[in-house]
Amino acid sequence: MTGCVVSDVRPVLDLPIDDKYGAAAASYAWAQLYLSNHPGAADSPLTRLDDKATRIANRTNTCEEGSTVPFVRDDDLVPTDSCDEYPFAGTYEGGTNGALCAEIVPLLENGSWNFYEFDHSRPVTKNEPCIRAHVPLQQNTDAGSKYSGFISSQHVIDGEKFTVNLHF
Repeated sequence: MTGCVVSDVRPVLDLPIDDKYGAAAASYAWAQLYLSNHPGAADSPLTRLDDKATRIANRTNTCEEGSTVPFVRDDDLVPTDSCDEYPFAGTYEGGTNGALCAEIVPLLENGSWNFYEFDHSRPVTKNEPCIRAHVPLQQNTDAGSKYSGFISSQHVIDGEKFTVNLHF
């Protein structure tokens, strides 16, 4: 596969808020709209991180045992609940201690996305640098695969900035 990098053109990850990506994509849109740093928006692009060990460490810090506040799955609230971090672990902006993230639960109710705090003892202020979202595992996996495919197909290199376009 051949390709070229056009430095004047910023790659864009196009991610629909649909049945496939659902709660994952809706959560990223919430973060772009409501967090003060607007991660992944045109005014605050993300930066691709290629180092595998650092990507794993980033995920661990946000969603797993590296966080000082554990992610608690709740399959009664979200069937097949999983932790979806944004900014992505595969970015230089990812990897924040999950205790510092806004922890949200996106639920599609009567055709509209509603977002709830997961832990009322840690209220969402919208000044957090990241989110941990409670999303169904398949939507989390599908969104991660879409990101990986984007990195590959657009030849996004380490240190390259990109934006995330979220839409219905």
